[in-house]
Amino acid sequence: KDEEVEKYRERFAGSQADRIVKAQAEAEAKKVVKQLQKATIS
Repeated sequence: KDEEVEKYRERFAGSQADRIVKAQAEAEAKKVVKQLQKATIS
C-alpha cells in the first residue's frame, strides 16, 4: 500500500508542477503578445 501511495504522490506532485509551469508560460506568452501589439500599433 505504501508503494502505491508514493506513486500517486509523485504523479500528483508532477502534475501540479506541470500546471504551475504551464500557467507561467501562458503568462509570459500574454506579455509577449501585448508587447507585440503595442509595437505594431505605434
